[in-house]
Amino acid sequence: MPLRTETYDLDDEEERIEDELGELAEVLESIENDNPAALGLLERQERLQTQLQGIRWARDEAFEADYAPAWDEDVAEITLAGLTGGEFGAMQDDLESDGAGSGAARVYQVERGTEDAPYIDDSMGEDQRISTVANLPVHYLIWAEARIGELTGMGGNAEINYGDLLEESQAETST
Repeated sequence: MPLRTETYDLDDEEERIEDELGELAEVLESIENDNPAALGLLERQERLQTQLQGIRWARDEAFEADYAPAWDEDVAEITLAGLTGGEFGAMQDDLESDGAGSGAARVYQVERGTEDAPYIDDSMGEDQRISTVANLPVHYLIWAEARIGELTGMGGNAEINYGDLLEESQAETST
């Protein structure tokens, strides 16, 4: 039984990411390139742009993929779940026993954290689920992994306030 599940509306996710990118862009425009926070903010911006591409693929292009036959143009939501300690440990054990490298961890995490999505159905065994998830675009996997990670964490889904982050960074720089 997963810790928490969340159904993500793909349009709402696109809007959330675009809003965060807009806020991030405003902060980046207002700081100097040598500000210690700039690199972290630029990395966050890149991750968000990748996730945005993944969401747009899931909403606009996935139904054309041969490996996602249950996906159609009407798919608007995906349900993901956080992993319990046992699920996460089993995932790590599977990775180790399969001799998989750390790059496979994202695939396993998305497979384990997917509750309801057109690329997974109840008749699939674990190996087929992993194979199917492995065929999804990396941009989508990066988005799903981030959401599953938030659901797995104990801190909740606190939003990042880039203005506060900038003030904190400037205070650290001036001391």
